[in-house]
Amino acid sequence: MAALLAACGAPEAADPASAEAEPTDAAETAAEAGPVAVIETYYDAIAHLDYQTAWQLWGKDPETETEAYEAFARSFGNTELTTVETGTPRVLRAEGGFERVEIPVRVEDLMSDGTGRSYDGVYMLTRPVTGEDRQWFIANGDLDIAAGPPESVPDGG
Repeated sequence: MAALLAACGAPEAADPASAEAEPTDAAETAAEAGPVAVIETYYDAIAHLDYQTAWQLWGKDPETETEAYEAFARSFGNTELTTVETGTPRVLRAEGGFERVEIPVRVEDLMSDGTGRSYDGVYMLTRPVTGEDRQWFIANGDLDIAAGPPESVPDGG
């Protein structure tokens, strides 16, 4: 559910062209590599406390959105470890000048107090159909607490 992502610190997606700061190497590499790389890099960045890279993968600029970026980083303050398994991406119809892809995920986290949770859901990623800057960015995500133990990533089809 979108509220869960907001509570976990997910920013509202930006127009990818609005990101003004130089992207981190990890963000730039992932955004060029493709949607699955963006999601995997996002969770790897969070696991390594690299919130600038994670924020940029939403098409956001930590230098111009300082307050929101700081809240985003604080929201992961008790996260010790996070991992993600991705399912098969599903290409959606291009709309409004943007290509769109949905990626099903299973996310596991471990908090500093030793507790952990599993989440199932889907991220939508987008990139411009034309132009020089055709990098992928996270547009939105919809995750729910998983009902049972992790078995497999939900099918994207």
